Amino acid sequence: MTNNSLNKIKGYLGIANRANYVIFGADKLKGYTHKLYLVLYREDFGKTIIKVVNEFKDALPTYQLSAQDFNFITNAENCKLLAIKNKGLAEQIIKILRSESISG
Repeated sequence: MTNNSLNKIKGYLGIANRANYVIFGADKLKGYTHKLYLVLYREDFGKTIIKVVNEFKDALPTYQLSAQDFNFITNAENCKLLAIKNKGLAEQIIKILRSESISG
């Protein structure tokens, strides 16, 4: 992905995080029952993340990012998955991902 796209996504995630619209980590998503609009995860995921992604992939957009890109947008090296709870912010991030030809 281009630096410009990554910076835009990072900005949207920053807004979402400050507004408490981001869930970080697969453990926090297990059994989550409220509406979600987007799931992003790292390419080097583990068994727990596979289960969570499979749980949500038919119901909402899920995108796999390289570990480097994911770490850049989240500033969290130990986090491998996040979900967005705000429709507008999720749609803006999805537009960027699609413009970069990242399939969900």
